[in-house]
Amino acid sequence: NESQTELAQSLADLGVDIIIGHHPHVLQPPTMLEGVHGNQTFVIYSLGNFLSGQQGDERNTGGIIGIDVVKTIEDDQSTFELKNPMFYPTFTQKSSDGHYEVVPLKAARPELLSPVSDHMSQWLPQLKIEQ
Repeated sequence: NESQTELAQSLADLGVDIIIGHHPHVLQPPTMLEGVHGNQTFVIYSLGNFLSGQQGDERNTGGIIGIDVVKTIEDDQSTFELKNPMFYPTFTQKSSDGHYEVVPLKAARPELLSPVSDHMSQWLPQLKIEQ
């Protein structure tokens, strides 16, 4: 929502490199923001539920996010570059004995992989979806 995006931009303007949000119980796509000083800020607004007993595929879908942080030192100056964003979609399923387990989305609900991939990469086309 607007307050999330405004807060993320304010943090990017302050020089924050990575923002990992949470709580909405559903996946919200990541993005890369540019701060006022030209810095990059990687933002994931929500990773959904990693482990959930809620009802509905959208509330049982979550994921693991990753990004490489590359540090370069030149003339005693350190710079950081964010590269290779990736997302590994997961799903919480209830086993026959009543226990919940987190499994790859592809194994639990392969029909959801394409819509989830499209949703998560809509603002960050270079996001690699791991399967």
